[in-house]
Order: sequence, then C-alpha cells, then structure tokens
Amino acid sequence: MKATLECCRAPKYLSDPVLKPFGDYLERHILEESGHDEWILNDAEVLGIQRRALLEHIPKRTALQLVGSQYYWIYHYHPVAMLGYIAVMEGTPPETEFIEDVARRNKLTLQAFSSFLLHAKIDPRHRAELDLLLDVLPLTNEHLGLVGLSAVQTIQYLTAVLADVNTSHLC
Repeated sequence: MKATLECCRAPKYLSDPVLKPFGDYLERHILEESGHDEWILNDAEVLGIQRRALLEHIPKRTALQLVGSQYYWIYHYHPVAMLGYIAVMEGTPPETEFIEDVARRNKLTLQAFSSFLLHAKIDPRHRAELDLLLDVLPLTNEHLGLVGLSAVQTIQYLTAVLADVNTSHLC
C-alpha cells in the first residue's frame, strides 16, 4: 500500500481525479494496517516456528506472484489496480466462529490465530470503508476492468499461496 500511495502522489498522476481520493484513503488505511506482519510472526512463534526462520526463508513462488503482480500493476500500468487486491484481501474475512473451529479441530491454541481473530473484527469495517470509496471514485470502465482483473488475479494467486501453506513444511 505504501508503494501504491507513492505512485498516487507521483507527479505524472497529480491531475488524475481517481488517485487523489484513493491516496487519501491509503494514507488512513496504511496506519490501520501497520504492524500486521508482526502479528503473523507472533502467531507463528506460538506454533513453535522461529521468527528468524520465516524472515530468512526465501518466499514461495506463489507468494511472490501474489505480491509482485501488484507492484507490476501499480508501477507499470495504473495504481488503481490495487483496489482489486484490497477488495479481495479485506472483502470476506473469516468469521470468529470459523477460526475457533479450525483451532479446535487441529488442537491448536487460539493464541496462534490472533491475527485472524483481529481481522475478523476489523475487516468488516475496512470493507465498508472500501465500498464507500469505490462508490465515490470517478472510475472509468477501464479502471473497473483493471480493478476486476486485479481482484480475479489476486484470488487465483491467493488460492495457490494457501495450497502451498497447506503442503508446506517450512520449519
């Protein structure tokens, strides 16, 4: 999101009527999303996975595709593509009951799911804020197509990432 904000504020986009309000949204949202990487690392430690091992491990190809494709879109096409990624990542958070059930079925402590539990609480509000933004942005048909393409691509890559996690024996 920081890279997207940087692009929104780049001189070549200063007159873009979509990117000023999108940048304003990102400035607020980045603050709310900061620290999430630490939450995930903390959850991993509860499971006995060393923080250092995760940070030093070369990411899987699927994770690189998921994140790297967004960098490509924002730097080489148009930053509005990030709206599709955000919509997918915050659009349908798992419900608390589901997370609790996963922990129980796998005989894991809920402490290992703290980041998911927090997202279950805050992402419905984030989704509502994103919906409001999408309603007020003067998006063209080209923008909407790009946002949709980014969202579909994000779903495909996220599915592959989750399949990798399911079969991974990282640590």
